[in-house]
Amino acid sequence: TGTTSFYGIQAMAARGLYLSGENLVRFIYGASPTSLLPFQLQIMEPDYLDHTYLATLENGNRIIQGVEFGRYAPVAYHLFKDHPAEMVAGPNHFERVRIPASEILHQKLVDRPGQVRGVTELASILLKIMDVLEYEEAELTRKKFAAMFVAFVQTLSDDAEALKTMFGSELNEDGEEEAILESGTVQRLGAGETVTFTPAADVGGSYEPFIRQNHRALAAGSDTTYEEFTGDLSTVNFTSARVGLNTIRRIHEQTQEFVLKPQLCV
Repeated sequence: TGTTSFYGIQAMAARGLYLSGENLVRFIYGASPTSLLPFQLQIMEPDYLDHTYLATLENGNRIIQGVEFGRYAPVAYHLFKDHPAEMVAGPNHFERVRIPASEILHQKLVDRPGQVRGVTELASILLKIMDVLEYEEAELTRKKFAAMFVAFVQTLSDDAEALKTMFGSELNEDGEEEAILESGTVQRLGAGETVTFTPAADVGGSYEPFIRQNHRALAAGSDTTYEEFTGDLSTVNFTSARVGLNTIRRIHEQTQEFVLKPQLCV
C-alpha cells in the first residue's frame, strides 16, 4: 500500500505473530509508482488462508488447512482474493487463488513437528482474559448502582390521568411508567407499591490483590512481566525489574532468531 517501510512491515509481522501466531507475506513483482524496487511485499492476515480447505490432488499433493504440500514442504498457498471478514460485495468474495510457495513467506510459531498453522501465544489465557474483564465490569456496574441517588414517591391515588398530570410524563401502553434508574431520578411508585434494594456491598480490601494476582497470571501467559503488562511499578525496584526484563528479552530473542529472521528476513 506504500504506507510504510520494510522496518514497518517487520513491526507489523511481529505484532501479527504475537496476536495470531502466524503471518503471510506475499511478493508482488513488477514496477510500482510508490517503490523504487521491482517488487513489493504485501503482508496479509492468516484469515486469507482457507483453513477448511482439505483435499488430495491428482498429482499426489495434499492440501491441509489451505496449504498445499508436496512430498515434504509446502508448494503453494490457497488464499481468498478478499479478506473473508471484509464487507465486500460480489459473487466472487470467497473465491480462492493458488499462489506458489516461492511467492509467499509464511511466518509461524511452531510448537510441535508437522504443525501446519501457527497458534497465538495468547491462546492459553483468552478465557481468563474474558473472566477478568467480566469481573471488572460487574464490579464497575455495582459501584455505579451504589452511587445512584434515587428518590421514590408513593401516592395513595391510583388515578392514572391524575398521576400523568402531576408528574408531567407519558405513560406506556399499559398505563404504567417504566422504572429506569439514573443518578438523580425521582421515580413514581404505584399505589401500595414499595421498593426493596439488595445492599450494594463495597469491593472491600480483596479487590486489588485479586486483580493483581490475575494480571500476574495473564502476564505470565502472554510472555511478559506484570510490570510491562500493567505499567504498575509500585511493587518493584530497579534490580527486580531488570531481572524480569532480562528473562523476557531472552524469550523475544528466540522469536527473533528462530522465527522472524529465517522466515521473514531471508
